[in-house]
Amino acid sequence: MRVFAILVLLFGLSACAPEPPPPAAMDDHAPVISNRIDVSPQVIENLGITFARAERRHVEQTLRVPGHFESPPEAMREYRTMLPGRVELLVAQYDHVKPGTPLFTLDSPEWREWQDRMATAEADVTRQRAQLEVLKAERAEARESVSTWPSRLQALEAQIAGFAPRTAALAAVSAARRGRVQSLQQAGKAGGVTNDELRIATAEAAEAEAAEAEAANDQEALVRERMDMDADRRAAVAGLPVFDARILAAQADIELGLAALGRLVESAAAVLGVSTVDAASWRSAGRVTITATAPGRVLHLDVTSGAWVEGSTGILATVDTSMMRFRAKALQSDLGLLRDGQPAVIAPPLGGSLESAAPVKGVLHLGLEARSDSRVLDLIVKFDAVPEWARPGVTAEAEVVYATTEEPELAVPLRCVVRDGLERVIFVRDPDDPGKVIRETPLFGPDDGRWIVLYSGVMAGSEVVQDGVYELKLASGNKPGGGGHFHADGTWHADGH
Repeated sequence: MRVFAILVLLFGLSACAPEPPPPAAMDDHAPVISNRIDVSPQVIENLGITFARAERRHVEQTLRVPGHFESPPEAMREYRTMLPGRVELLVAQYDHVKPGTPLFTLDSPEWREWQDRMATAEADVTRQRAQLEVLKAERAEARESVSTWPSRLQALEAQIAGFAPRTAALAAVSAARRGRVQSLQQAGKAGGVTNDELRIATAEAAEAEAAEAEAANDQEALVRERMDMDADRRAAVAGLPVFDARILAAQADIELGLAALGRLVESAAAVLGVSTVDAASWRSAGRVTITATAPGRVLHLDVTSGAWVEGSTGILATVDTSMMRFRAKALQSDLGLLRDGQPAVIAPPLGGSLESAAPVKGVLHLGLEARSDSRVLDLIVKFDAVPEWARPGVTAEAEVVYATTEEPELAVPLRCVVRDGLERVIFVRDPDDPGKVIRETPLFGPDDGRWIVLYSGVMAGSEVVQDGVYELKLASGNKPGGGGHFHADGTWHADGH
């Protein structure tokens, strides 16, 4: 419609009110600039004119291959349940998730059996730990007892040693009294001792013998007690390593119990498809909550909330869009130009709002196999930063510069070139007056389908009209002798009218 309006305006120039001639037209000696067109900011906005800069590129050494963005397999994450049960979804399709985001809950009778098994294993470990504490207390008591025996033995030895003088004194008294009885008995034969004296002396001698015997018995009992205490001490000292061995065995049993419990938790985590931390929350969880293990977006849901699912049923899948790559297809005849590790650039698709988007730099990787039927080979371009405009399935082109031995040449986008009759024309912004564009018919070189080499007409950094080039062609075509200008509404007036 815009081109049609300009054509109508061109044919209706005679009806327009003449504009005052520019000062240069009043001077017969002023030079006539015939290839310049006035383009004010309003005209640029109304006609949608855009500019592209001329830059140096390896146009002849650039291979362009079409392709599309895709998510690699490592960006996909599937969430399944290995146990039968009822599922309640906690996310919707296309929701953003991050690690730890709850995805769905599972109410499974088999999970309660796993809970019982884990509870039993944990109770065994708790019981073994209690037994270990008892053994440690008994060993501590035994060590304390052994540590007190040296002082006890020393006190007993002193007590035994204290009996010796007393026993000796009692033995002397007993011997003296027995001697007196004998003396009295001999004197009694001569009639010089009464029976009462002899009876008293005999009783005293018997009493002294009894005291001597009692002291001897007490001393013998202390000796036996010392012998028993020494035997108990040796037995207690010998029993300490036994306590140590029993404690080591109890600790080993605890470690085995913990290992068994850990394997059980790991098995439960594998069955549920969750982390071991989530699986260990079985103590108070009637339902199991499955959480995301990687960032991404929910790609699709395979079940509905409240559905009963069997084991190994897929519930949902997520995709991490930050791990996108580009897949292109090259002819097998171009294999000699390509190699792994070559730098590659993903150019945004032509036309539309993405055309001015920044290209993406990446690294090229060749596919492992070519297709014999179509004689093409897959090319994979990987990049660090995914552009904002990239989505799986969006098409674009991969640019691969396969040779840099030649100097880069000055080039402009091919869309900047328009054919006017037998000529190919470009419009370059006047470097001295940004409000004008200059119609040029430069010497063109080769192109790669997107860029074309120019051997004349522009310099590096020159701004060349891209969008709006057809309107400028219609306005300036077949007017070799005169320049012109646009009005703010987009209508064209040739100079001299």
